[in-house]
Amino acid sequence: MGKTLKICLALFLLSFIIYNLNFSPLYTTGKGDTTPSRLLPFNLFLGHGFYFDEL
Repeated sequence: MGKTLKICLALFLLSFIIYNLNFSPLYTTGKGDTTPSRLLPFNLFLGHGFYFDEL
């Protein structure tokens, strides 16, 4: 393998690992967006629509 290919592969793997890390506790603390995003599919499946008034 050439030196350039090794550098490109290393950068790709580093970017891929950083992208796939789960930083959810850092970004969702205090924002409260995780509950609606978890409940919306069930709310739609049960026929309640996009609103969470019944919950």
